[in-house]
Amino acid sequence: MFRYDRSLKKDYSQPFTARIRKVTALEDSILFWGYQNDLSEASVTLSYAANALRFEYAAPSFDDLASNQYQVFLEGFDRDWPGWSRETRKDYTNIPEGA
Repeated sequence: MFRYDRSLKKDYSQPFTARIRKVTALEDSILFWGYQNDLSEASVTLSYAANALRFEYAAPSFDDLASNQYQVFLEGFDRDWPGWSRETRKDYTNIPEGA
């Protein structure tokens, strides 16, 4: 039987790789559903009008959800990394063709 030992100290300052939960286009078309680190091998072709995407993500550890912070960078669109945020989703709008 598994028992949780609350006396063990945990280091929540260690970075982690977030898991992508879902990607949607135009607020309702699901492009991806699941948990992955890397979507580089995923291939999706969108129409020109589908220039709005929502990425939803989560931490692989749920010990202290209130302390989790994320940074999201969309290659070909973002110029710099944004600040840290507790938000678990990121919306991109007006994505240019080919980005």
